[in-house]
Amino acid sequence: QKMTFTGFAAKSTTPGIDEKDHAFKALANYNWDGWDLRAGYTEVGEGFNPEVGFLQRSAFKKPEFLIFKTHRLNNSGNMLEIRPHVSYRGYWDFDDELVTSFLHIDNHWVWKSGFEIHTGINFTVEGVQQDFEISGVTIPADEYKHSELQLVLITNPNNALSFNTRTLIGGYFGGDRISNSGTAKLRIGDKFNSSLSLNHNILNLPNGDITAVVTGLRLAYSFTPRMFIQSLIQHNNISDITSVNARFGWLQTANTGLFVVVNIVKDKDDFDMLNNQSLTIKYTHRFDLLRK
Repeated sequence: QKMTFTGFAAKSTTPGIDEKDHAFKALANYNWDGWDLRAGYTEVGEGFNPEVGFLQRSAFKKPEFLIFKTHRLNNSGNMLEIRPHVSYRGYWDFDDELVTSFLHIDNHWVWKSGFEIHTGINFTVEGVQQDFEISGVTIPADEYKHSELQLVLITNPNNALSFNTRTLIGGYFGGDRISNSGTAKLRIGDKFNSSLSLNHNILNLPNGDITAVVTGLRLAYSFTPRMFIQSLIQHNNISDITSVNARFGWLQTANTGLFVVVNIVKDKDDFDMLNNQSLTIKYTHRFDLLRK
């Protein structure tokens, strides 16, 4: 199967709204001999209201495409393959004004060990129609056109210790951004798993500078296939909020059993709604009354 076509069409009925209450998408995909070619168009009308549904973005027209080639290398030492590609997505409103545009040109360099380097460049456009704030710094309404370099490093995820990182350096809402994010994972046997994540952003904007750091630590240990303990610890330096979530599970059949969950949130300003601790205990058991 080399070529596929997918899509949908929808219409909502809302009292007082009788125009542009439609949504549809059409996507064509060709996948063969290392080629992955896609082209699509999505439109969500200004009056489309799914009521109980969820829309990440409303009232837009979105063209998109992808040209991706996987080329397996022969007699190239430890290098396995390269994957040059280009992709694009853009969002227009119904006044035909550009809201967001993202053009991505990249190449993946893959080694036989599972190590990968992705080297790319992004060209972005953001049409800001009204002022907004990022951590207290005002972004004025304007059209912002920028480019940024992107570097991704990935080690073999099958190893006991692995990591991945992503770095972006370029323009950002009239200023500059250096963004570094990464996750290191450690696995010991089939019982213990952990991951440490870091997201570090330095924003130099016309109306102020921001340094944002978000860290997270996940720990998981399985005593048996049915008994485990998991935890997540996160900290945000902008709000200086630390949160801890720990969960103990003892499974029986059909996802029934005992669950104990502890949540702790600490806020530097001692704001009562963000400073709390909770303990939840849940036990479920299923009975088969018809079983003899």
